[in-house]
Amino acid sequence: MYEVYGAPGCSYCERAKGLIEHYGAEYTYIDVSVNPDVQASFFKRFPNVKTVPQIVYDGNDRGYPVHIGGYDKLQEWFKEHAKHRTNTKHTQGVDIGPKT
Repeated sequence: MYEVYGAPGCSYCERAKGLIEHYGAEYTYIDVSVNPDVQASFFKRFPNVKTVPQIVYDGNDRGYPVHIGGYDKLQEWFKEHAKHRTNTKHTQGVDIGPKT
């Protein structure tokens, strides 16, 4: 499960959500502009960050959460972890018809 921290009108936020969906993973979207409390929590959690999206992997399989970073880092994350995936949800094949 991923958390995507973003804001309305953020094209990279939309791309991040699309990429997570492409890999068949689940995510929660947190709009950091919804109110000052959410925004304050965002900057407390990510004190050195100035842009959205910020993506966090829950790390249930590791025992700790992982702050991935922005969209570019998310792309790198999936490229690296796709090498180790045994369960591929998105496959493309060609129908060759019945066996003869």
